[in-house]
Amino acid sequence: MSWATSSRMLCTTALFAVAALTGCGSGPASQSPAPATPIPLASSWRAGLFVDGYGPQGLGPSTTPTDPAATTGDSTQRALAELGLTTADFGTGYSVNLLPQGDTLSQSSLRFCGAEYPSEKNRVARRLVALYDSANNRVGPVSDAVQYDSAAHAAAALAEVRSQLSSCAANTVVKTGTTQLVVNPQPSDEVLLTNLLPEPERVVMTELVTEPSTGSSALIQTLWQQHGPYLVALTFEADSKTPFTADEQRLFNTLGGSIADRLTANVAG
Repeated sequence: MSWATSSRMLCTTALFAVAALTGCGSGPASQSPAPATPIPLASSWRAGLFVDGYGPQGLGPSTTPTDPAATTGDSTQRALAELGLTTADFGTGYSVNLLPQGDTLSQSSLRFCGAEYPSEKNRVARRLVALYDSANNRVGPVSDAVQYDSAAHAAAALAEVRSQLSSCAANTVVKTGTTQLVVNPQPSDEVLLTNLLPEPERVVMTELVTEPSTGSSALIQTLWQQHGPYLVALTFEADSKTPFTADEQRLFNTLGGSIADRLTANVAG
């Protein structure tokens, strides 16, 4: 709404990388990588403060201990479940579950920098999911798979993101309900761009979101990839005091590549 070394090519930018990243990265990999074990909370994963962009959420027990995607009679939700993060992306003991109201349009999909996104009215379905451990605690990335009423409107949504990322000013104040937050774009020059969709179909950004009333803050890194009528966001969150580690960036790239594979394999361009 959101809230990765020598063997991999890095694409760097001289300015704040809140615009689209260009010029690096190949097309999507030919096959999905093997399941990965998330970085343990005790080492590099930090408790995210924000989910899918803005609004303090914190971590805690999931309200949806099992993801109903496999049993739902809704073919649209089943299709969206195949595009975002899946339990098969991770090792034993982890599961990907639907977040509260994550299969409705009651929440915004695009909300960066407090801007208005006209494409929101063109959404027809979405699926917001997060990673949980065996104790049912949220421990890692979030994905938001959104279906639009046409491929043109999905591309327009990505274009809106690209435009806002290039124009968001430092210390932009946004409000979510009664909560005031301050957004600051951050460099994204450590993001690995191999195996993602090509630049016209992707945007990457990093932002620092702070809640002045409490002093809490978080780094939020998001990759948007669009193909056909779908736009899928992958979001990582980290403690603001420590940048994303190399291991986190590699995992971010691996998961982004898996999403790119699914979009190209399952969706006509």
